[in-house]
Amino acid sequence: MSYGEAWRITNELMKDTSSHVSAAIGGWDYPLSREAISLASINDGYHAVNAKKGAKVKPTPRPWDNAAKFGRTKVPQAQVRAALRARGHNI
Repeated sequence: MSYGEAWRITNELMKDTSSHVSAAIGGWDYPLSREAISLASINDGYHAVNAKKGAKVKPTPRPWDNAAKFGRTKVPQAQVRAALRARGHNI
């Protein structure tokens, strides 16, 4: 398999939220299909509408709720670029 073919296959797997590849790249705890995501949202809406006034409705857990949050690094940009250049990247 060529590098290009592997890249195209990986891109397709990243689009499919029910694949483990997509879940791992997104930092999710587990994969979840688009249909399951839609049904969870519908279920949450149903329970919110039918709950007693003032009641707290616990939403259906989502795989991204506990996922690590990505933020900005505290390392200076010049240091990051130097580290990438040292590893052979052309930046």
